[in-house]
Amino acid sequence: MEEKIENYHESIENGISGKRKIPEKSLMENQISSYNFYKALADNSLDIKITVNDKGEFVYVSSSVKRILGYPPNEIKSKSILNYIHRDDIRRIVQIFSELRSEPNSIDTTEFRLKDSEGDWHYFQSIMKNLLEDPDVNGILINLRDITKLKDAENTVNTLLNISEKLNATLDVDHIMDVLTVEGINLIGSESGCSGLRTAEGMMCKKIFLSGTPEIFEYCWSPDQGIPGKVITTKDSFLINDAKENQNTTKEFIDRFGINNLICVPIVDSENEVMGFLEVMNKSGNFTENDLNKLSSLAQIASITIRNALAYQKIKLAQFQVKNSREQLRRLSAHLQNAREEERTRIAREIHDELGQALTGLKMDISWINKKMLVNENENEPFINKLKTMSNLVDATIKTVRKISSELRPGVLDYLGLSAAIEWQAQEFQNRTGIYCNIITLPKDMELDQERSTAIFRIFQETLTNVTRHAEATQIDVRMEIQGNKLILMISDNGKGITDSEIKNTRSFGLLGMRERTHLLGGEFSIKGIPNLGTTVTVEIPLDGVIESGGTL
Repeated sequence: MEEKIENYHESIENGISGKRKIPEKSLMENQISSYNFYKALADNSLDIKITVNDKGEFVYVSSSVKRILGYPPNEIKSKSILNYIHRDDIRRIVQIFSELRSEPNSIDTTEFRLKDSEGDWHYFQSIMKNLLEDPDVNGILINLRDITKLKDAENTVNTLLNISEKLNATLDVDHIMDVLTVEGINLIGSESGCSGLRTAEGMMCKKIFLSGTPEIFEYCWSPDQGIPGKVITTKDSFLINDAKENQNTTKEFIDRFGINNLICVPIVDSENEVMGFLEVMNKSGNFTENDLNKLSSLAQIASITIRNALAYQKIKLAQFQVKNSREQLRRLSAHLQNAREEERTRIAREIHDELGQALTGLKMDISWINKKMLVNENENEPFINKLKTMSNLVDATIKTVRKISSELRPGVLDYLGLSAAIEWQAQEFQNRTGIYCNIITLPKDMELDQERSTAIFRIFQETLTNVTRHAEATQIDVRMEIQGNKLILMISDNGKGITDSEIKNTRSFGLLGMRERTHLLGGEFSIKGIPNLGTTVTVEIPLDGVIESGGTL
């Protein structure tokens, strides 16, 4: 400035000598006015404007540095800018300075941190221009814009996104609450914290974190009791820097954990109803509104995760209840089937033994009377004919009794085994319906427990019944063989073929019964139909044990 004023003096003198006449007072006033104008712009700028020499020392610092960083300009003038740059940024800035010095009028933009007079760090966005060869500047011109709040918001967003990933990594509600508490403590820079969910009794907490260490702490604040209880009734957040003196806090809680200050925010659901709380305690210094806003944002993110976890928990509980109900129904079904088979066996034996013996005895009596009547055959002819009719009726009744007894429980299954029972049933079926029953293969000398034998035999019977009713077939092929540890029964017909809708029909109790019997034995049941080519039923039963309700080999 002094140099410029001297130049103006020289111009004035030249004017007096006759070169050009310029009013001295006007020049000085204009020059001073221009200087003050630009100085006022620099000092009142929202940015800091500085000039450093080729060594990085402050040559010029705008007065705005006092407002932004707290340093009087004269205090830092002639000092190196590197003294105020964060150590993690120094190497990069030195490299940029070096590149700038090597090329006149070059420009670079970057971000770095500067320390303020209180020792806190500010983020700045800088624009640097090399004016070392400009005689009016002779330095590197730097414009610094404080972006600390922007960086803080950016860092908070990134932190919240990272926390969100951690929260969404599990659907375990208790684990989510633990992660939420720890991340809330770290986000605010406090020492302790806890969180909890709302129950019918109030706000329930299960755990508290003290200096990073979890401690079991089961406590329930009833509505309007303590800060978590107040959250229920007010739906508000609480920022308290004098916890011991505040009338809303729970003295027992405050004294036990030595709480000096705290922030408690509600966790609300989609209908703005309080579903839980997050509280952090004991920050060095006071909590701020910025801390409260950060914690509120975290609670909002956690709300979605907690709701998803609670919904998942309900679904899992419902699935467990449904599965448990199904297992109970299966056990009941197995019990009923076993009871029915036992009752059938008992009835079959009673019919065969009691009624069969009675009919046999009756036939013997008829035969004895008939012999007596033959002594006077001519006189007793009407009685003899009547006895013959009665004998025929008894024979027919005996056959019916045997048939009923066999249908209830074929003796061949109990005495000769499954293979013989299937072969007998196939022959009976063929004789009764006229449908040719081709036994392709049956395992010999196979011994199964009663439960498996009965289930497979009943599935075979039900399949034959379905063929009779629906298939319109003329032939059935039967295969039963052992493959590895499985018994496989395959029954194919050459009928019209079952359709998908018939397979899926929930009113088809025959198919449902066959599936259920197979499932109870831990096996697999399948049925497949091809239009006009027939239907194949396949049953695979493991031979290495059955499910809970079954027996063993």
